[in-house]
Parts: sequence; C-alpha cells; structure tokens
Amino acid sequence: MWAAARAPGSAEVQALLGSVLLAGGDAAGAEQHLALALRLAPDAASVRLELGRALVSRDKLEDARGILSQAPPSRERSVLLGVAASRAGAWQEAVRHYRDALAAGPPDKDALNALAWALHRSGHSREARELLDRSLALDGAQPEIRRLRAELGEPVGR
Repeated sequence: MWAAARAPGSAEVQALLGSVLLAGGDAAGAEQHLALALRLAPDAASVRLELGRALVSRDKLEDARGILSQAPPSRERSVLLGVAASRAGAWQEAVRHYRDALAAGPPDKDALNALAWALHRSGHSREARELLDRSLALDGAQPEIRRLRAELGEPVGR
C-alpha cells in the first residue's frame, strides 16, 4: 500500500498491488487498483485480464465481459469469458468460450470439466459425458467429476 500511495501514477505498482489484493481475497480493493493501472496503461493486456478476473469474482459480469472483450485472444481470456457467461447462465456463450479455450492449448481437466458442465446445462449431455470421460482419463482422482459423470449415465442405445 505504501508503494501505491507513493507512486499513484505508476501503472506497474498499481497493477502489482491489485494482483496481490486479488490473490489475498480482496477483490474490491484489487478492482480499484487494477482499474487505475488500466487507465494509466490502457494497452496492458495482463492488467485487463487481471481486472476481468477481479470483476468476475465480484459477479460484475457485464463489466467483466466488457473489459475482457477488449483483451487480445488467449486461453486465459476465453476461460474468464466462459466463467462470466456461466455465472450469468448464458450456457451457449459459455460453451463457445470454453471451446475457444480448449482450442488454444492442450486439453486440461479444468477446461474439459468447464466445457462439459456448460454443455450439460445447455442440453448436450452426450458430448458432456465424452468430455468428462476425457477429463477422468487425465486425472481419475476427481470425486465430484466422477459423481457428475455417473449422474449423466450412458446414452440411450448403447
């Protein structure tokens, strides 16, 4: 806090403090410092993503979508947009963003699980089951995912 008070015009200091506050659970404080950092350095993609993360954590979903939509495409951006859409109950939008996230790199269990949940919520249970199977193949020690997969059962006609 001392550094931020001594350097209110430093985007780097404001962004660092915002990131520390967010990591410590103070999303409101983080939002304030990250928004200032973004005003000072509007082209800073990493600050834009971190501010988007703070906004999502505060359920300021429309604000988060606006900030994140201006960030360059990346896996992280797609995941954050997917989370914002999921929290808003916009399942088709969430599916689109999570698909983008998976396309941006090797599959990981978190991305597979998030896409599977969005697909399930949007009525595409067969594909959700397939993705949960892939996730469990990567890491079988996921009791909640194993429970969800069992709830979804097998497709009719198998």
